[in-house]
Amino acid sequence: MPATVPVTLEVEPDVAAALADPATRERVARLVSRAVRPAPSAEARAAAGETLAAEFRAFRRGRSLGGLDPKALIREGLR
Repeated sequence: MPATVPVTLEVEPDVAAALADPATRERVARLVSRAVRPAPSAEARAAAGETLAAEFRAFRRGRSLGGLDPKALIREGLR
């Protein structure tokens, strides 16, 4: 996990025993991080969706191949 900070939580003894396993600890840490981190706002999700949709439409029209111009690629391939 990138840049983590140790945190102490009080849990029942059987849960503490389960957390002795490093793999279980890592999974629980990911779950806690996801649960505590605030979700993106509806506006941010909508903006990201609109951007993705516009990029997809441009790709479908053949106007974008990862920022490359398809016609230029074809011209270069014919040389």
